Amino acid sequence: MLTTDVRATLSLDKSAYSDEELITIISQQLFAGNYTNYSLLIDTFCSPQFKKNSQPEYLLEKSIHNLRAQCEQKSAEGCSHAMVLYGLLYCFGIGCHIDYPKAIQFLDEAIQLGNANAMNNRAYMHLHGQGGTVNVAEAIRIYEEAIQLGDVDAMNNRAWMHQYGQGGTANVAEAIRLYENAIRHGSSNAATHHLNLIEINNSTAKLLLDLIWDELLTGQSFSKRTLDSLRQFCKKDVVNRLKASPLGTSLAFLKQLKTNLQHPLTLIINESPNENNEFQSLMAHALSLHNTRVTFFCSIPANEESCPLNRLPLEMKMHLFSFVQPGLEHDKDQDYFLPSRQQRS
Repeated sequence: MLTTDVRATLSLDKSAYSDEELITIISQQLFAGNYTNYSLLIDTFCSPQFKKNSQPEYLLEKSIHNLRAQCEQKSAEGCSHAMVLYGLLYCFGIGCHIDYPKAIQFLDEAIQLGNANAMNNRAYMHLHGQGGTVNVAEAIRIYEEAIQLGDVDAMNNRAWMHQYGQGGTANVAEAIRLYENAIRHGSSNAATHHLNLIEINNSTAKLLLDLIWDELLTGQSFSKRTLDSLRQFCKKDVVNRLKASPLGTSLAFLKQLKTNLQHPLTLIINESPNENNEFQSLMAHALSLHNTRVTFFCSIPANEESCPLNRLPLEMKMHLFSFVQPGLEHDKDQDYFLPSRQQRS
């Protein structure tokens, strides 16, 4: 059986439609590349009532026949979404006997066209030995390829493997990272459900911090539970990392942490409206950077006319100072707190 996403919130209410209507609506969505109700279609195909109604003596057979004809035509025209749906029909035996080789044929053709949903389903078949022997390594390879294309089901499935050590040793921190990524890509219910089953301890939190540090710096969103765990176990580590990183010498970046109360790093360091010791320490660090920059670019030229720095072009001064404060390069990109060109000597 192909994989399904366990998202609870679907655009269509199954109870409001007949099976025939659901198949017609969702198949047209899939042909257009909209997979919002893909899991609902799979649930429909798996239901005992559908299997009963799809027998030849019922009118639903005609709808399935028309769907297969559409899949065949659109697949021949090169529509990867039709190939995925055609593979689904063969995999579940909808309008035919279950035929894994045929399902694999169409999924592989869709994969060649870069269809991430086909990759996710093909990986699932490898993982569960559908149409061949179990091949965990190949499943992992294809899941990773689908993840790179932003497929949330692949993120959830690969995260589950990391969480429970399927295909290798358990890697809970990587599972959390992937679940968080899936949430950002729209799979909030499925990923959050699995994420809430994970107990984040001190060791896991520190490993997670290593994995998601760059995402934290760029302000990516994270669940409250993950941020709370990082605050509990890694607050001082975050402050020390910031001070030691190039962005830790960027006044523009540090100002963003102070003014953007929803930045994930701010939420970790400063959990309340009143600045705590860690946040005050970081802001004191920012003030020190500010004063050093003022001294270098303003005070010395103003007070020491014979200073050799006065004979250097501003660009050269800024280049030299970037070794002291690498964050100056970031501030240049942001056009924030830069010395005036009038300060050329």
